[in-house]
Amino acid sequence: MTPPPVASRLVAAAAMTGLPLVALVVARVVAGDRVPGTLAVHWSGTRPDRFTAATTMFWTCLGIALVATAASVLVAASAARPCTGRRRPDAALWMPGAALVSWLSATVWIMSAIVTARASAPEDARMSAWIVLPLLAFAWAGAVYALLPRTAMPDSAGADVPTLDRPLQPGERASWLARAGSPWALGGAAVLTAAAVAAALLGQWWVAAPLLVIALVGTAFSSVTVRVDRAGLSLSSWGVRWRRIPLDDISSADVIAIVPVQWGGWGYRWTPRGTAVVLRGGDALAVHRFSTGRLFAVTVDAPEGGAALLNALAAARDSGTRQ
Repeated sequence: MTPPPVASRLVAAAAMTGLPLVALVVARVVAGDRVPGTLAVHWSGTRPDRFTAATTMFWTCLGIALVATAASVLVAASAARPCTGRRRPDAALWMPGAALVSWLSATVWIMSAIVTARASAPEDARMSAWIVLPLLAFAWAGAVYALLPRTAMPDSAGADVPTLDRPLQPGERASWLARAGSPWALGGAAVLTAAAVAAALLGQWWVAAPLLVIALVGTAFSSVTVRVDRAGLSLSSWGVRWRRIPLDDISSADVIAIVPVQWGGWGYRWTPRGTAVVLRGGDALAVHRFSTGRLFAVTVDAPEGGAALLNALAAARDSGTRQ
């Protein structure tokens, strides 16, 4: 069974996610008819330049906060269940984000209602110190993160640390190369590129530019080459190297099993567990770094060879025998 302190932390974190939802409902009930029919919702400096119906905005914000709270409750329930063969989501990854969304959605409506109600008309509303209220969402999410138990480092896919069949000999050079990719990333990049071209033809450059940047990132993840040699670990796409971890920064290498939901999805992921390039679920080459004390992983086929070579190179480095 999950130890009571861990379960209590999960329940408290889920409750913190739902608290802004409750505050939103209470604020609406208490305010009653004092809430104007139209609220200022977008600002140019301290003056409003966009407005919307108070009721529409209320139900939209309520729905978002409700979905965030429900997601947090589901993650907490899943993380608190007895450990079985099934994978559990990382609560410290997902629940702070849900708390952030819940707080933002609730306090944006509360702030807009307050500053609009204090003015003679929605057009006369002025932004004031109430802007701090939505910004506190980041502190609220940080408090939820601090409250949650941390997920242990992923277990190795195998029982033994990968090693070569024989140690590298002095002066012997070796390298390992593997490729991984995601056809979904390539397809998404193609769609985004087409959308960017269409936006550019319509003169909407402010839309085309970010779409093109995202498309380029997607293209990079559609084909990733992973290389291990005496320089360390490097990742490249279409001949362009974009990530390198030098051998001197690698303490050891291993093979771990990655479940995308535990790492926040696919792509380049920063999580409490470490950093990973997640192109699919399954085995990944993982290195433990001296500089950060954290883990870096990349999903790739047959990663045992790369991990074994990195461990052999690290052993040669530690023994003073450079390859």
